[in-house]
Amino acid sequence: MGTAQANTITVDVGAGGNCSLAEAIGNANDTTTGQPNTDCGDGDEAGADLIQFANANTTYSYTSALPAITTAVTIQGNGNTTIQRTGGPAFSVLVVSGGGSLGLANATISGGSAAAGGGIYANGSTLSLT
Repeated sequence: MGTAQANTITVDVGAGGNCSLAEAIGNANDTTTGQPNTDCGDGDEAGADLIQFANANTTYSYTSALPAITTAVTIQGNGNTTIQRTGGPAFSVLVVSGGGSLGLANATISGGSAAAGGGIYANGSTLSLT
């Protein structure tokens, strides 16, 4: 029996890059085509996805909520990667719901502000931090 292979989606918003974290999560969540956002690589519509960051030691700041993670996703930081809320209404930085699962490695989550799960809110889902 073969080993499952995750599709890799690279977040790259620097010079020439157009794939945001929100778009990468959208592609990872998509179970139809795997690529509703053409700026990013396609997700595996039937399996797990790896979201990685092209730029090392970078802070990604948001003033509105990212899409909820609803499938199997691993987010892999690159060096000192920070994903943070920097204002706007109260929201959790990352939300995992609908039976989704999130593996988070080499990334800092900060600034979340919500009644439940300011940094990460996992509701009926699996969360693994390394």
